[in-house]
Amino acid sequence: SVGVIFGADEEIGGLTTRWMVERGYRPRKIALVIDGGWKSVVYAQKGLTYYTVTARGKGGHSAFPWESDDNATRLLLAYARLRTAWDAAHPVTDDKWCDLLTLTQVKADGGALNRIPDEASLVVNLRSTALDSADRTERFIRETTGLDVVRGEDSKPCQSDPNDPRVQLLRKCLQARFPGADIPLKRTMGATDARCFYDCGVPAVLTGIDGGGEHGPDEWASVSSIGEAAALLVDFAMVLGR
Repeated sequence: SVGVIFGADEEIGGLTTRWMVERGYRPRKIALVIDGGWKSVVYAQKGLTYYTVTARGKGGHSAFPWESDDNATRLLLAYARLRTAWDAAHPVTDDKWCDLLTLTQVKADGGALNRIPDEASLVVNLRSTALDSADRTERFIRETTGLDVVRGEDSKPCQSDPNDPRVQLLRKCLQARFPGADIPLKRTMGATDARCFYDCGVPAVLTGIDGGGEHGPDEWASVSSIGEAAALLVDFAMVLGR
């Protein structure tokens, strides 16, 4: 038996897939997510957590900054401290399989070009490799910036056993579909709906179609590879069901 979830909201949290799993739509053998990994099997992905850091206080006229709390400047200086402290404590490894903290949003608007805002905020995105990374990072941000910190979307890192027979079977199907191609077992830096199946007790892995340039101006996908991926799904379902 094969069940399919069509999730159209993966970029904003995968609520569709999560909703289905919470209501009992759970895989019995394996969860195969079609979201990357052309001619490969992705067995692990990083966790995903957002933190909003906010400086609040008295705003005012830009001609008299000493009469306000100058919240935008407070926020920028706090982020500079955070960036320096984080980079010193979390060097990027050669394989990039490490915790990464990235600035994704900055918001501050006094309502006029000559008004200091009452509030300024930024969002940093953690991509984590350990189950306790999100808690440790929240404490780190709070202690380093001294500002208000609110934790938003939070997904744990997800890893399946690459040696599981079901994962190896998928790899064999790929090798049969693409003779002579090297079919690696990989980890991905991004987050996918595979995280929704983390606690289902079965492997959650990814494969996909040919493409690249994710979230950039040159993002692309190969239409011709869609047929190859569909044929692979049929191959795998037939073999797994025997």
